[in-house]
Amino acid sequence: MEEKEIANVLFDKADGARILKNLDYAQALYFDGLLHSPDDVERGHRPLFEMARYKSGKKKKKSKLFDFMNKKPKIIEDVIELEKIVLSNPYDLVSIIGLSKFSNVFGLNALSLYLIDELIDEDEDELTEQMLADIAEILENLGMYSDAIRALNSASSLEGAKSKKYSIHIEKLIRRIATQDKPKEIDISKQEVLTTIEQRLEEINEKLRLLIEDPNNVDLLVSVGDLYAKIDDLDSAKQYYRRARVVDGSDYKIKFKIDDVRIREFRKEIKNAEEEAANHPHDDVLKQKYKDLDERRSQFELEIFKERSEQYPADADMNFELANRYYKVGKIAEAISQFQIAVADEQKKVSSLNMLGKCFFSNKLYKEASVQFENAIEAHNSDSDNLWKEIQYNLCASYEHMGAKEKAAEGYSKIIMIDFNYRDASERLLKIRETIEKKEDGTEKQ
Repeated sequence: MEEKEIANVLFDKADGARILKNLDYAQALYFDGLLHSPDDVERGHRPLFEMARYKSGKKKKKSKLFDFMNKKPKIIEDVIELEKIVLSNPYDLVSIIGLSKFSNVFGLNALSLYLIDELIDEDEDELTEQMLADIAEILENLGMYSDAIRALNSASSLEGAKSKKYSIHIEKLIRRIATQDKPKEIDISKQEVLTTIEQRLEEINEKLRLLIEDPNNVDLLVSVGDLYAKIDDLDSAKQYYRRARVVDGSDYKIKFKIDDVRIREFRKEIKNAEEEAANHPHDDVLKQKYKDLDERRSQFELEIFKERSEQYPADADMNFELANRYYKVGKIAEAISQFQIAVADEQKKVSSLNMLGKCFFSNKLYKEASVQFENAIEAHNSDSDNLWKEIQYNLCASYEHMGAKEKAAEGYSKIIMIDFNYRDASERLLKIRETIEKKEDGTEKQ
C-alpha cells in the first residue's frame, strides 16, 4: 500500500472518531496520517486546527514554540511535534506564524499557506506589524509576490509603523512581478485576458507605491480594491475595502462594495457546489449541500438588498433587486409591493410587469397574472428577443390555467415560429390542439 493510501485510511478513521466526538483519538489518527502524507491540509491539518480551536474556546496560554525551535529539526517528525505544541494553544498567533515558517523551510507549502490563510481569515485584526512582516516573508518564499506586497502594505498602515522602511522591499517585489517569465505560446484570447490582468496589476502596483506614503488615503484604498475586484481577486479586494472602511466608517458606498464582493464569493461557492453535484448525480449529500448553499445565499442577498433599499428608497434598481430576492425566498406579498414600486421606472417597467405576473401566477391568480403579462408585452419594444419569449410563454401558461386554450395555442404558435426549441412550447401547443380537436369531434372525455 502506498503512503497516500495509508494516510487516507488513517484519515478516514480519524473522521469517524471525530463524528463520534472522540476527539483525542481522532487527533492521534490525524497525526498518524500526516506522517504518511505530511502536506495534506484538507484531510489532516485543517480538521486538527478546527478541533483544537473548538476545544480551546479561544483561551490563550504562554507559547512553548521557540523552546522547541531551538532544537535541531528532523523535518517531518519535528513538524508534527511542533504542530502538536501549536494545537495546545491554537490562538497563539506567534506560534502559528512560526509553524508556517518552519513548514515553508521544509517544503510543506500547502500547510504553510493554509496557516497564513487561517490567520488572515480569523485573526486579521490582531496581527501586529512584525507578524505581517513575517507573513510577507513567507509569501515571498512561496513566490506569491502580490500577496507579500499586500501584507507589507498592511504592516506599514498600522499606527506607529515606519512605512518607509518597507518601500525598498515592495519595489523589489514589484520588479519581480514585472520580470516573471511568461509562457512562450498561448491562445490569443487567453493572451488578451493576461494582458488585461497585467495592465491591472501595473495599475495596482502604482497605487500601492502611493499608499506607502499615504496609507490612510480612502480613495486610494478603494481604487486598489476596485482593481483587484476587476481581476477577480476577491480576497484582496475585500481587504482593501475593509481598510478603507476602517478609515472612513461613515461612507456606505464602501460597505456596498464589500457586500458586492461577498455576493460574488457566495455565487462562486454556489457554482462550484452545483458543478460538483452535477458531476456526482447520485450523491444526495452533494445535492443537499448545493440546496442549502442556495437557500443561504438567497437569504443573505435579501438582507443586503433590504438594507440598500432603506439607504436608497427612491432607487428603482434597489427596489427591483429587493423584489427579486423576496420572490426567490417565497415572500410573494412583499415582492409584489416592491415590483409595483419598480414598475414606475421606464428602465425596469417590462421586467417588473413580467415578475408581477409571475408573483400573481404563483398565488394562482391567473387572470391578474395574464393582465401583467399582456401589459409587459405591450410595453416591450421587441417581439422576438429572449425576454419577449419568456413573457409570451408565461402569458400562455396563464391562459391555459384560465381555460383559454385557443389564446394559449395562438401564443405558443408565435413563440415556436421564432424559436421552435424554446422550452416545451411546441409540446404544449400540440397537446392543446389535440384537446381542441377532440372537443370539436366530440371525443374529449367528459
